[in-house]
Amino acid sequence: MTWKDISLRIRALVHRNRVEDELEEEVQFHIAMQARKNQTAGNDALKAARLARVQFGPMENVKEECRDMRGTRLIEDALADFRYGFRGFRRAPGFCQAFCVNGFSFLLTSLKAWRISSSDI
Repeated sequence: MTWKDISLRIRALVHRNRVEDELEEEVQFHIAMQARKNQTAGNDALKAARLARVQFGPMENVKEECRDMRGTRLIEDALADFRYGFRGFRRAPGFCQAFCVNGFSFLLTSLKAWRISSSDI
């Protein structure tokens, strides 16, 4: 992986909306080019555009493939999961407190059990 690849991946993470807009423009460009080819092959404008969309395939599937090729999918999904969890904790702060207290008590119990088992040795 080169520095250019790393910088493009960081750009895709930081400027996500701009990268998505560029992806949309690129997909539309390719569909327009295919429509132009279909029109020069003898189809009228409406049929050429429809045929181009059919030949291109489902636009969202193509976009998903492009997003996967960026190599940032794991980080994007982890950030989305974190945001989702944070919103859930913000809506139910009592649950968050109970979760944290439970986790902390489990940690203390585990440390005490580890200390007892290590002193027996």
